[in-house]
Amino acid sequence: MNLISHSQAASQLGVSEITLSNWRVAKKGPAYIKVGRSVRYRQEDLDAWLLTQRVDPAAKKEPVLRVIRSEKIGARLRETLNLPPVPRGRQKKQANYQA
Repeated sequence: MNLISHSQAASQLGVSEITLSNWRVAKKGPAYIKVGRSVRYRQEDLDAWLLTQRVDPAAKKEPVLRVIRSEKIGARLRETLNLPPVPRGRQKKQANYQA
């Protein structure tokens, strides 16, 4: 197994070492291996992660249903889509008292 250093992985991905470290902490970046205190990457993991980052701008995007805050429009839309009504105001927390 050929392991790649942190700096080599960052240069392969075209990002700074700090960015790669931040991704690792945020669990956003490629899979890595800890060897003692050192972080290493497998080439296969870098390649696999890069494939997951592919964006196809020609792909048809799914419509996004946005929350409509207007009472009248929102109520009509909820009726049309057969959605339950949205509770109004703040929800009160139920007290969990033992008698």
